[in-house]
Amino acid sequence: MILRGIGWGGMPEHMVADHIRNGTLALLDPESWDGLDHMPTLDIVVAHRQDRPLGPVAQWIFDQLKDTPR
Repeated sequence: MILRGIGWGGMPEHMVADHIRNGTLALLDPESWDGLDHMPTLDIVVAHRQDRPLGPVAQWIFDQLKDTPR
């Protein structure tokens, strides 16, 4: 999704080094995040179709996100 221009995110450097080098991706290194010295906590929204149950991996991810304290 990041390579398609949909948002931004943190990735391990070894996975994106070639893309940064060739200009496909840009490295973001802000001095602050809205006055903070670290990236702020972001809300996550999970959506899925009600007429199809989640598969085992998707269900596990959903449970992990749901049970993560804020």
